[in-house]
Amino acid sequence: MSISKAAVVVATCGRPDVVGQLMEDLNRQTLLPCQVILSVVSKEDVPERNDRQIDYELIIGQKGTCIQRNAGIDSLREDVEVVLFLDDDYVPSRHAVENVCATFARYPDVVGVEGSVLADGVTRGGYSYEDSRRIVDDYDAAQDSVQSSLPITTGLQGLYGCNMAFRTAAIGTTRFDLALPLYGWQEDVDFSYRVGKQGQLAKAEAFTGVHRGVTGGRSPGVRLGYSQIANPFYLSRKGTMNRKAAYTLILRNMLANHVKAFRPEAWIDRKGRVKGNWIALIDALKGRLSPMNITSL
Repeated sequence: MSISKAAVVVATCGRPDVVGQLMEDLNRQTLLPCQVILSVVSKEDVPERNDRQIDYELIIGQKGTCIQRNAGIDSLREDVEVVLFLDDDYVPSRHAVENVCATFARYPDVVGVEGSVLADGVTRGGYSYEDSRRIVDDYDAAQDSVQSSLPITTGLQGLYGCNMAFRTAAIGTTRFDLALPLYGWQEDVDFSYRVGKQGQLAKAEAFTGVHRGVTGGRSPGVRLGYSQIANPFYLSRKGTMNRKAAYTLILRNMLANHVKAFRPEAWIDRKGRVKGNWIALIDALKGRLSPMNITSL
């Protein structure tokens, strides 16, 4: 069985230059996507066109990762077999699309995969596009062509949203949860867990790239701090996140925020996150904790 019809959905807001670079990267793929959907909030989010970019379809709608990704799913062509969700600041290997298709073809029980991240700027304040491109180019230069072994690691409960792909047949009517607003923290885990009920979730070593971790356009610290409590709690009650995993995630983030608030990283609003943590805890005690509350913070 061969798979060759792959689409790419990119939800973006406020970073036209960054997403424009991704459009150029997609035009370098050894297997070009048959459809690229750019889901934005306004015309200001759209990159300036140039002949190095792949052709894409534009959707303008409401703000929110879940809303924007759902709009992309709803706009997929009927012949699309695989859809990749990429963050706008992801820099893929030029074999990424082809390797994703080959992986799904080789493993018919796998319904969703996440890629192997060569470097993640989220943990260190971000990578420049030039540095990211260099890391990926060095990786590609060491590969003869599209990887033939296509190793995977199965047993995952959720996927990392910066680079994840699914069989469209497995998605069906499943959509990202609109109860997770704006940045939609942990929406990737929730969505992939539900799609994963149709088969297996896996990490695909041949699906590689760099997550730049660009800080512009992300949620303010207070909102993210609130989501760090509210979202795992909501997902654990919903049943798409293991309760132990949810509470571990909550405690780990709270501990990191409080310890590092005294000497915060330059790119992280730790004090804002601490404040958001405590607003969420107070709401939990009052019985009004909800992911939607960040819209009023």
